[in-house]
Amino acid sequence: MLDRLARGLARIPGITLYKTGASCQQAAVLSLNLKGFEPGEACAVLDQAFDIKARAGLHCAPAAHKTFGTFPAGTIRLSPGYFNTTDEIDFTLDAFKKSL
Repeated sequence: MLDRLARGLARIPGITLYKTGASCQQAAVLSLNLKGFEPGEACAVLDQAFDIKARAGLHCAPAAHKTFGTFPAGTIRLSPGYFNTTDEIDFTLDAFKKSL
């Protein structure tokens, strides 16, 4: 699911995805930013308009965000879980497309 989500997000113009290496070599967590939105604002839109839960901010890693250049606003964090389905991943990708 992480790979499907990462590949889909990478294809959407306006999304900056912070990811290194293959999905199989990382935890099921993706950090990203959506052009034109502060992370907190984007998470509010995802929650209120699409019922998608995401976390915004520095995620207890301000030094990492300084390295990425996302300090002090941080990023949007998505964490697909074991029970997420391909339909839910596709729904999430569609929500991001509609949010731009």
